[in-house]
Amino acid sequence: MLDSLEGVVQGESEGILRWWQLSTIKAQDKADLPLITDSIIKEVVAYFDDKGPAEKKVEAHYYLGRTYVELHNRPQAVIEFLATIDFSEEMGIPNPPIMANACSQLAGIYLMQRNPKAALEVVKKGYKVAQDYGFMDPIYVMDVATCYKRAGDLPSTWLYYQKALKMMRDENSFEMYSEMIMEILYHYASRGDKKQASECFQILESLPEDNRPKSYFLGKAGYFEFFGPIDSAIYYYKEDLLAFDGYVKRRDTSRALMELYRRKGDYAEAIRYAMIYAEASDSVRSQLRMEQTRDANNEYQYRRDMEAEAKAYRDASEARFDRTIAIGTAVIVLLFITALYLYRMRVAEQRLRSREQVILQHIEAIRQRDADIRTKEATISEKELEVERLIRHLLSSTAKEQSPDIISHFLNIAAGRERIKNEREWDELAAAIESLYPQFITRVHERWALIKADELQIVCLMKIGLDTPQVMNVTELPKTTVYRKVRKAKAMLGDLLMD
Repeated sequence: MLDSLEGVVQGESEGILRWWQLSTIKAQDKADLPLITDSIIKEVVAYFDDKGPAEKKVEAHYYLGRTYVELHNRPQAVIEFLATIDFSEEMGIPNPPIMANACSQLAGIYLMQRNPKAALEVVKKGYKVAQDYGFMDPIYVMDVATCYKRAGDLPSTWLYYQKALKMMRDENSFEMYSEMIMEILYHYASRGDKKQASECFQILESLPEDNRPKSYFLGKAGYFEFFGPIDSAIYYYKEDLLAFDGYVKRRDTSRALMELYRRKGDYAEAIRYAMIYAEASDSVRSQLRMEQTRDANNEYQYRRDMEAEAKAYRDASEARFDRTIAIGTAVIVLLFITALYLYRMRVAEQRLRSREQVILQHIEAIRQRDADIRTKEATISEKELEVERLIRHLLSSTAKEQSPDIISHFLNIAAGRERIKNEREWDELAAAIESLYPQFITRVHERWALIKADELQIVCLMKIGLDTPQVMNVTELPKTTVYRKVRKAKAMLGDLLMD
């Protein structure tokens, strides 16, 4: 409906145009359509900052913040959400739901920056506004519970989880908030509280099938993982793995399956899911690096823009001062008026500089948080690489115990204990792999029709569990060549190497 009015509002007053633009951006955000540019919303903010009303002013700043979230520009998003909260409090909270939502959004960013204390402080402010103005919703209660959980305050987490469940029970709104019930279920299950976890489990089981949450299988799997039977947990984790919902979820689910099979003593399946876990972990790390790069670039560009804006303001002020002095030499009264004007300009400039200092402090805090995250991610990456090395070791051990002599021969070559005697041994290795993994070589040729002989040899070595340095030992190819061909094999064959 709003799109259909575009031609009409173009001929109306600026106030109607800006109201229509803000309403359209608001509708896009509520419909989960991406906000891909900040050009229009910045004009809307400038208009309502100057003309009001107060309700639209805070709303415009909130949706500018939402736009920056979509554009991965966290420094600017933090500033706009802080502005929304500050303006709301200064003007008597003219739009309570917008202020509560701004608090929730800002808390989410603080949690991403590993700052639960700041997140808890701001989310409680939004919770109080929702409570005081009578539009309390289980979502606001869950926001507080999540912040307490991240801060490590489990008694307070339990208290707010109970508040949320009671509110949903009183309103008979379990179907609307099924994802939250799933979160509460997993929290209780992971801490061994079977009574509370079972209550949430029964609520989910009572929901109509069409209204069950996306993570329904994951929740049931988590429940059975902690309270048994293990086979039920494995079944539901596999169901969840089939419904691919991003690499983070795939990583966590495959890791759970790896651990469950290890507990059962089925090491072959444990290794299979360990390989899936390692692959998903690589994808998660790649996505994280991409987002960190994008955030860092936005922060750098923001600082450049701020410096340019401050310089332009100083240059303009100096130019105005020079012109005023020239005129003031002729008229003393005008000089007095000009001096008063300059005094006010300097006061305004001092206020601007003060606000710049606050902004720069926020940016510095965000940068420090990002540095901490990168340090922790590096530690995690080292641990995950250690897991991958363990997986390779297990694969090699399994190959030694269960495979033909030719495979053991190649494993000894990789370890430097033997050497390749003749080219026929490569054919024998391929035949042995085909025996252990029927149709493997055929499927390799189906996926990689133009595969070369040396590339097929590397694929065979990867299939028996050799890592890249071991492949270099066997083939005696240069390091860069081996790394390039291993990456190409993973890209062309993917899961076929892990089946």
